[in-house]
This record gives sequence, C-alpha cells and structure tokens, in this order.
Amino acid sequence: MKEEKTLMMVIGAVFREWHEYAQSVASRVGLSDAYRPVILYLSRHPGAGQKEIAEFHGVSGAAISRTVKDMLRDGYLRRETDAQDGRCARLYLTERGLAASACVRDVLHGTDALLTGALTPEKEAELRALLETVRAVIRKEKNKEGELL
Repeated sequence: MKEEKTLMMVIGAVFREWHEYAQSVASRVGLSDAYRPVILYLSRHPGAGQKEIAEFHGVSGAAISRTVKDMLRDGYLRRETDAQDGRCARLYLTERGLAASACVRDVLHGTDALLTGALTPEKEAELRALLETVRAVIRKEKNKEGELL
C-alpha cells in the first residue's frame, strides 16, 4: 500500500509548482526571479521601505539591498527620501516597473482564475479559509520559538 502524503508535503508540492510557474512568467517578460516579488510587493504597497519588503518575503536585508540596487540601476525603481523621516528611503515603481508589474499580475491572475475555476465558489472559499488556518498555526508556532530564543 502506498504511503499517504502528509498535508505539508502536498502544500509544499503545490508551492513549488506555483513558484516554478511564477518564475517562468517573470522570465517571459524579461524579469529576474529576484525582481518579481519586489515588483509585485511595491505594486500593492507603493513607498514601502527595504526592511518592510525583506520582512514580508522572509529574506535578509542584504538580499533585498542587492536586488534594490540592481533594480534602481535597471530602471524598475526610484528611491525617494521620506518627507517626515529623512533617514528613511521609500521605493516606488517607475514606468518600466509598473509595466512589468501589470504584465506579471495579468498572467498570474489569469492562472489563478484558471485554477480556481476548477472549484465551486464555496470550495474555493473553504480552501482559502483552511489554508489561512494552517498559516495562522504556523505563525503562532514561529512566534513561540522566537520567545524561547
């Protein structure tokens, strides 16, 4: 008898498939895989800082710093000094960044619609709720570990 996959094995496999697909979409529009998450984040949160982006994606500040430097050089971002706190820099997408964001979002949203089209609206809502519950449990455990350190 074949051993049943654990829930996290299935979630991990789905994540890997989705991540590979998102990489291919970014590649088709000429984006580095490192640029994609920054562009998509800034399209939803214009004026975010590097620290905020790094925390959201769970990567180091150094990794985001390198990516931002490259994206500024390549014309996807512009940096502005925060008006209230001159020590803080805010990041915004340029026209080139906005165009890349729109293209990637259109493809990814179309794919999301295709995938969720296989589910009834009720099943989609149930799946979202279940995944959010799993996410909350994981976050709670992560926070407990942080308190122990």
